[in-house]
This record gives sequence, structure tokens and C-alpha cells, in this order.
Amino acid sequence: MHEWDWMTMEAGQLKGNWLDTQVYFYREVMGRISSTAILSLTSSWCSLSTFPFFFFFWQILWVATLFLVIRTLFRQASMYTQLVITFGIQMIYLCNLEDVYDTMFRYTGVLTYQAGFVFGLFCLVFIVWSRNGLKQSGLKVLVALCFMVLCIGTNEISMLFVLLTIGVVFYYNAFVLRKRNTIILIALMLAVIFSIIVVAAPGNGIRVDAEDGGLSLLQLSVITLGATVYLWTDWLTASLLPLMTILAIPLMQRIGASAQEHSLFKDYKPWLWILLGSIPVTIGPLIYATGGDTFPERVIDHLFIHVIFLWMGLFVSLAVKYNVEFEVEKVAKHRLVRFSYLICLGFVLFNVFGNGLGVNRKDKANRLHYVHLIQSSSTITNAWLALARGEPQAYHKASIDQLNRLNTCVMDTCFMRKPEVIPSQLYDSLSDRRNRNGDPYLGYYFNPRIKRVIYYPQKARADGRQDGDALKDTER
Repeated sequence: MHEWDWMTMEAGQLKGNWLDTQVYFYREVMGRISSTAILSLTSSWCSLSTFPFFFFFWQILWVATLFLVIRTLFRQASMYTQLVITFGIQMIYLCNLEDVYDTMFRYTGVLTYQAGFVFGLFCLVFIVWSRNGLKQSGLKVLVALCFMVLCIGTNEISMLFVLLTIGVVFYYNAFVLRKRNTIILIALMLAVIFSIIVVAAPGNGIRVDAEDGGLSLLQLSVITLGATVYLWTDWLTASLLPLMTILAIPLMQRIGASAQEHSLFKDYKPWLWILLGSIPVTIGPLIYATGGDTFPERVIDHLFIHVIFLWMGLFVSLAVKYNVEFEVEKVAKHRLVRFSYLICLGFVLFNVFGNGLGVNRKDKANRLHYVHLIQSSSTITNAWLALARGEPQAYHKASIDQLNRLNTCVMDTCFMRKPEVIPSQLYDSLSDRRNRNGDPYLGYYFNPRIKRVIYYPQKARADGRQDGDALKDTER
């Protein structure tokens, strides 16, 4: 639903080359230079035959990047331990998603928000690699700075996270450790320069005016503080973050040596400062720019994946400081401790797969098809239930039928029937332009004569015709 406009370059309205497109978006739309540059390449590779592979390989890239970071940070740990940590991070992330579609299957959202986080992780990886040898590698530092710049240009949240992180690291080195680090200073200067380039985009001014942005200092402070308290309350009570932290304590025996060799984990203070500042620093400017409006779910999910990594860094650095590795070794042999650990592990697994498990008694049509009656609040369980019910397969078939019909449509407005089965996790009706005034890009891909593609109601008329037939007569 969000790739057709890029596949058709906004129904042929963007007629210039790739560079002209960047200039247009910077001046007229927004300053997200990296994500716009990537999305502008869509029409050169994306087609009906290639697009289904995009999300498949993207999810592989996402998990592989998480694993690469864990393997880089804890290189002395076994691969089994590294996989367990990666699996734990991914599980917390999936279970706490506010909106699966908005975060994982919204094309523009993935190449804006998730891409920003992936660039940030690669920046961290190359920084660590550059310090692993006897002397710092200039080439790896340069690559890390390039990924930092790409991260800044993807979205405003990533930009603010980069500024916050480098600002804290610079302050910690200069005023706490009283050390001079030229590379950190260069990184800070680059981050500030490219952030100014992003923020100063004329398109951002147009976006702020369209959003009715602007608040008084008091309003901004109150709303930012309230949003920060709300998000932390949600994450600490509804997510698995606290329980997974308890389950991670025994892993300190396995990652202790790796953690102690990194200067990243020598002190917990930078991790704590960044973690505490992450929410107000990132959402405060956005609250001001949108006039206090609420954020899309993909923004909250993007914040949370950063919080998971910051939380992990804080936990490891505290564990190193207080020698948790040795304390764990002392108590790990006690049967009561092991039994309690297994109970906690079992509770977490039940929470992951059985949260909100129930039966939909209102579904009379499927009262003998029990799998169709099962409902759950668990994101992961709902995904498996949807597959068991055949919902994604049915929706895919209906979508292909719709697209085939566009090849034979000769009207400027092409009416089509809504799919009967729509998997809620993979679909957002508010984002489907066919539900409103019609999608102007979908038809253009097949036939430039089609101005819009629109759904028509499924309510049967007294004469046996569909409402869509009457609409077609009106168009004729």
C-alpha cells in the first residue's frame, strides 16, 4: 500500500532523474535525505515479481544485524550464548509492538525507521571493530562515520538519538575522564552539521505548517513529561523487559570476559544518562513540531528498540561494576535458585505465547471450527493463528485477483471488491487509500488511463446488483 507511489514515482509526477527527486523532496516535502534517497530507487527494482521478496530478506537482514552486534560486543562468548541474547532481544521487540503492520510491513516505515536503526547498529559495529586491533583503524572509523550520517538522514528520532549519544559520550570523555578524543569531537561536529542540514530543509517548514506545530514552553514541558512517564510505565509494566533482565543474569557468567574487555561497559553512567534522556530528548522536538499531536505506532516501536539496547548496555555495565559474574557463580548451584529460575522462564514463555488467550463467543459462523474462535493478545501467537486460519493466503489470492482485474479495466475510475478475509496484523484500513477517495498510484502502474482505484460497498441491492454497479453507471 505504500510502495505503489514510489514504484510509479507518484503516478509519473516526478519526471526528473534521481538527483532531481532528492532536490524536490528536500525543498518541498521533508529533510529525510537518506530515506528519501533509498525510497527514490524503488521504481528501478520494484515490480510485482520482485516485491514479495523484499520483506522476506529485510527480516533476515534485521535479525542478522542484531546478531552481528551481539557477536561483536560479546565475541568471547559462545555462539549459543550470542544466539540466545539475539533471540531474547527480538522476542521482547516483537511482543511489545504497538502495531505489527505499521512497524514491520509498512514499506515507507521500514525504509525510514527500521533502516535508521540498522545504520546506527552498523555504525556501532565498525566503531568496535576499529578498536579491536593494536591501533585504531582509520578506514573503519570512516565507515562508521558514514553510517552515522546515513542514520541521521533517515528520520528525526534517529537523528536526535545520534546527537544525544555522541553528546553524552563527548561530555563523559571531556569532563568526567578528562581525556581528549579527536574522533569523538569530529563525530560530534559531523552529527551537528548534518542534523542542521536535515532540520533546515525548506520542506520541513512546510510540514510543520501543515501540522499546526508550535507550543508554549509550559505546554511543551508538561506534554513531554507526561509522554515520558506514560511510555516508561507502559514498557516497565506491559513489556517483558524487567522479567527478561532477571532471566539474563546467569548469562553474565558467559559474557563477563567480553564485557570487561570493552571500554563501552567500564562505567554505567553514560548508559544511564542516555537511557534517561532518550525519551524526552527525542519526542520533545516532535511534540513541538506537531503541536502536541499523538505519534504513529511505528514511532513508539522505533523508540522501544533503542530502549532495549540501552537497557542491555546499562545492565551489562552494572553487572561488570558489581561483579555479578562471580555472585552468580556462587548461587547458581543452589536448587532453590535453579527452580525459581525455571518458574520465571516458564512464566515468560506463557506470557509470550498465551497473553490474553480466549475464545470469541460472538463468532457463530465458525462455532465448529475451533481454531477460528481462538483469540489472543500475543503478537506472536496471533501471527501463527492467522497462518493456521489461512488468512494471509486468502488475502494474497484476493490481492492478485484485484491486480489482474486492473489489466482489463478501461474506465478512469476502476472499482473493485474488498477482500473477504483481511488479516488484521498485516493490514491497516486507514492506510489503504482505496477506502477513501481511491488510490491514484495503483492503477497507474497497470494503465496510466486509470485515475483512481476504489473499493465499493458489498451491500446487495434489491434488484440483485451490487452498489458498485450503480457507481459504474454514474461514472459512465
